[in-house]
Amino acid sequence: MNITPTQLPTSYIDSNQGYCHLTGFWDKGLVKAAHLVAKSLSTDEISDLFGVEQIVLSDPRNGLSLHKNIEEGLDSGRIVIVPFPQDTGDTMTATRWKCVLTDKSQKDNMITQQSSWYWRDLDNRELTFLNDNRPARRYLYFRFIVTYIFRKKTDAESDFVQNVETKGLWATPGPYLRNSMLNVLSRNISGHELPPPILEGSTFTDEQYPPERNPSLSGSLAAHGIRRAVINSAKEREHEDDTIDSGSDEDDSCSDEDDRPAFEHDFDIL
Repeated sequence: MNITPTQLPTSYIDSNQGYCHLTGFWDKGLVKAAHLVAKSLSTDEISDLFGVEQIVLSDPRNGLSLHKNIEEGLDSGRIVIVPFPQDTGDTMTATRWKCVLTDKSQKDNMITQQSSWYWRDLDNRELTFLNDNRPARRYLYFRFIVTYIFRKKTDAESDFVQNVETKGLWATPGPYLRNSMLNVLSRNISGHELPPPILEGSTFTDEQYPPERNPSLSGSLAAHGIRRAVINSAKEREHEDDTIDSGSDEDDSCSDEDDRPAFEHDFDIL
C-alpha cells in the first residue's frame, strides 16, 4: 500500500509504515535507508575528500529514506538527487531537492508492482520532508559526482551527462569536496577529467585546505573504495533477490536484469 504525503498530516506516525521522501508512505518493510557516502570508504579517504578531520558516516544526514526499489535506483545511478536553483544570497530558505532520472531507457518501466509508479514519475519530482531534518549538501554532492562519473563511463552521450557537462545541474555553491581528489577519482573510474561546470563553486583546492596525505594516492584509494562499495551493494541486492525468490512467489521487481543500468553488471569498470 502506498499513501502520498498529501493524504496524511505531517504528524502521522504508524509503526507499521515507513516514509519514502519521493513517494510517501509504504509498508515498513518496503522502505530502506539510502546511504549517500559509502560506509566502505576509510576514515582517511573521507577526511581528505571532505577536508575535515572526521566525518561520521552513520550521521542521519548521510541518508535518505526511500522505497527499496528507489533506493536501489539511487545506489545504481539510475536516479540522482540535485538541488533546485535558489535566489542568489538566500541562505535562510531550506534547500529544495529534486530527483533526476539519469537513464531515460528506464522511464516506462514500473518501479514496483504494488503501485502505479513509473520511473518517469520521479524525473524532476521534488523530495518531501516531514520535518526540518535534511541530508547534508556535501553528501548529496558527492553522490551526484559519483553518479556522473559512472554515467560518463557507461553512457557518455546520455542527456544527463550532456546536461552536467554544459549546465552543471548543481545549483547550490559551497566548498564541498577536494578538487584534486575528485579528478583523480574520475580518471581512475571513467578515464576522464571532470568538466569545469561540475566543479565550479563546489570544490576547494589543496592550497585552501592542505591535505594530510597525497591527493593522488587518496583519490586512487577512494576510487577503489567506491568500486568495492558498488560490488558489495550488487551482492547484497542479489542476496535479497535470492531470499525473495526462495521464500515467496511474489516478486516486487519490475525490470529484467538487462534493463538495469550498464554499470550494475559491467564489472570491467569495478
